[in-house]
Amino acid sequence: MEQISNENGLTLFSQTKFKKIEKDSGIKFPELFKNKRFDFLIVKGNRALNVEVNYFDWGGSKQEILNSYIDRQTKLKTIGRLCSNNRRASLE
Repeated sequence: MEQISNENGLTLFSQTKFKKIEKDSGIKFPELFKNKRFDFLIVKGNRALNVEVNYFDWGGSKQEILNSYIDRQTKLKTIGRLCSNNRRASLE
C-alpha cells in the first residue's frame, strides 16, 4: 500500500487515531471517531479513504465485526468528504 500511495501522490497513515490525522491534515472527522483507531487511511488533499482489514482465521464474532464496519461506514458518510466502503473509490 505504501508503494502505491507514493507512486500516486497519496499520503498513507496506518494504525493511528483519527484525531491525529485531523490535527496533521486539517480533515474534520465526526467527534465520535476522533479517539478511534483505523488500520489504514489514504489521504489526498482534503479527501480520505478509510481502509479496514480483518483476517478471519481466529475465533470471534464475524457478525459483530461486520456490524461494526457497517456502523462506521454509515457515520463516516455523514461528513461527505470521506469514503469508507469495500468497493474501489477514487480520491480524485
